Amino acid sequence: MAIEQTKEATEAIKEIEVILKHALNKNYTIEWEALKNESKFLKQKPQLPELLEISKLPKRTNQYYQPKFEFLDKIFPSRKQEKNRPCGTFI
Repeated sequence: MAIEQTKEATEAIKEIEVILKHALNKNYTIEWEALKNESKFLKQKPQLPELLEISKLPKRTNQYYQPKFEFLDKIFPSRKQEKNRPCGTFI
């Protein structure tokens, strides 16, 4: 059995040697210049986006910052006062 396995291994080594010799005889250089795509662009270059002007500080009078009152706020004045209290202040 050992002789048979040795014979198989020797044949496998010979096959690998043939493949290596064949591969080493070939010229596998890469021609980088041939791989370059030098065709013209079909689309224009992208334009820079127009920057919007943003105000430096928010204004308290802006509608976004005004409290929204609900029905319960009209019934309970303390709720309305709480919503009207400026942010960052404590009782």
